[in-house]
Amino acid sequence: IRRGDKWQRLIDTHIGAADWQAWNEWLNARKDDLPDPVPLSEVYYNPPQLAPVLIEDCLRRGHTAIIAGQSKSGKSFSMIELAVALAEGAKWFGHRCAKSKVLLLNFEIDEPSYYKRIIDVYKALELKPEHAADILVMNLRGRGRQMRELTASIINKALKYEVDAIILDPIYKVMM
Repeated sequence: IRRGDKWQRLIDTHIGAADWQAWNEWLNARKDDLPDPVPLSEVYYNPPQLAPVLIEDCLRRGHTAIIAGQSKSGKSFSMIELAVALAEGAKWFGHRCAKSKVLLLNFEIDEPSYYKRIIDVYKALELKPEHAADILVMNLRGRGRQMRELTASIINKALKYEVDAIILDPIYKVMM
């Protein structure tokens, strides 16, 4: 077919989407909300600022860590010890912790027993509870829901109380 003073030719047929709706669905399926990749050369000599350290050589604010182990291997006591070390700016497994405010979520142990454990950890570490007010405990035993249902509430509490770290114990209780 001639268009103006130029020829247009049909190259192929029966390729691509069957109709407008199919093409539009194909196009929208390729859209995403992911950022574009950044060439390392753009940040190599001027890297972005790192988040503050919570646990020296281990963890920064806003990062995630998981403690895993067999049943009765001391994970809960380890998490309590971490909360105490963060609140008091003490060491945890030999790593200095930044003085921090902690939201400690207990999903398993009854409330009186949990508080006893925290007090016992302070005594075992021979630390005075000078900053015990910086450990905020939420006893959620019996209120287990999936994490996706709890996330917004936990984030709201963390923002409201301006915490630096959130510790969930045990994680399997919210991974139903």
